Amino acid sequence: MKIITNFNPSSASSGTFNVAFPGNRGKMLVYNESNVNVQLTFSNNYTTYVPAWTAMLYCLSDLPTPLVTWSVYSTLTSSGAPISQVVIETFDHNEAVPGTYPAPLVRQTNIGNTINTVATGSSFLLNNGQPPGTNIITATPSDAGSATWNADNSGNLTIKSDNAGTLTTLLQLVAGASPAVKLAAVAVLTEALGALKVDGTFESVGAATLDSTLAVTGTSAFTGDVTFNGAGNGITVTNNALVSGTLTATGGATFNGAGNGITVANNLAVNGTTSLDNGAITTDGSGNITKWAGLLQVSGTVPALSVGGNKTRIQAPSSGSINLQVPGATDILVATSSSVTTNVGLTFVNSGIAWKTGDTISGTHTFTGTTTGTFTHGAGGTPFIVIPMCSVNGSQTMGYDSITSTQVHITSAAGLGFKALCILG
Repeated sequence: MKIITNFNPSSASSGTFNVAFPGNRGKMLVYNESNVNVQLTFSNNYTTYVPAWTAMLYCLSDLPTPLVTWSVYSTLTSSGAPISQVVIETFDHNEAVPGTYPAPLVRQTNIGNTINTVATGSSFLLNNGQPPGTNIITATPSDAGSATWNADNSGNLTIKSDNAGTLTTLLQLVAGASPAVKLAAVAVLTEALGALKVDGTFESVGAATLDSTLAVTGTSAFTGDVTFNGAGNGITVTNNALVSGTLTATGGATFNGAGNGITVANNLAVNGTTSLDNGAITTDGSGNITKWAGLLQVSGTVPALSVGGNKTRIQAPSSGSINLQVPGATDILVATSSSVTTNVGLTFVNSGIAWKTGDTISGTHTFTGTTTGTFTHGAGGTPFIVIPMCSVNGSQTMGYDSITSTQVHITSAAGLGFKALCILG
């Protein structure tokens, strides 16, 4: 027996050595004292595999040449290997070789990562160079049928809680998927004790309940129904809010955004009072507009302006009036339940038209005739005055007398046609 060579497979990737035997027959013992798996190629093109930390015995004969080529086949991931050396020893063909082969060379318990231990545990866990999907953590409690912790080197992670053997998912990280992060199982509440910031799009597939203030500084898009029930300002939007479904605010709602504070693509339901344009437009929560800039302002319960039944109505509150004004708040017409008064001294009352002097005209009527006689005037009452006028070519003296509630006597001196105007006081 004799040692013919040794080499370090960690410092070189390949090499050759000579195994000349008397009579071209013999035995070769290879001690692989390293964490490198080695391939040997003989001169007859036969190849063999020498595992790391293993001793292998080969019986050789009739080789074309004694030259053997070695190369690195693969390398085990390990830390702190005590040695890295391959020793080649040869024996004559009839010489006894002690031991049984293959034989493991226990120099290092192979660990595919590095663990630095301290008094209370591990300071870090290292696992480099392994194929994607290699598991690095698995923890299964004694009362559970599956693991509560599972993690691999691709970034997949599942953490479950164990309640007397019943497992509930708390956190999932799924590499290459969308969504890539999943929090809690169905019906399990997740609480963020501090602030939560979402730089991208926030999407709520199910119902979303806000127990405090929601401040949105960017754009919020709601494609379903959104209900805000907060006291005071149920929702405050400092920029734009786009609601594609129904937005229901049963508390106060304040929109302060530049441009369009809120854009509603479908229905907007407000179950209380509203104040728009800094209070210039207000409603009372019962379907009435109580203020509309300089156009409409109501301080009562009667609708001031209503449209319906083929009518447009302007109605004053009880015992109030409707005032038409010119700039400077000067009344030019005041309407009450009993009169309509103008600023030119003409008043319309229940009994007729009252002039500025106090005289009242309650009605008028006309009739015609051709000769002197008594005529039915049709004024519906006793006229205050009757004015006959000749209505044909010519002239004549005319007068009236004997007025009753139905008739009046007309004098037509020339017997020409006339028209008479009756005025009721």
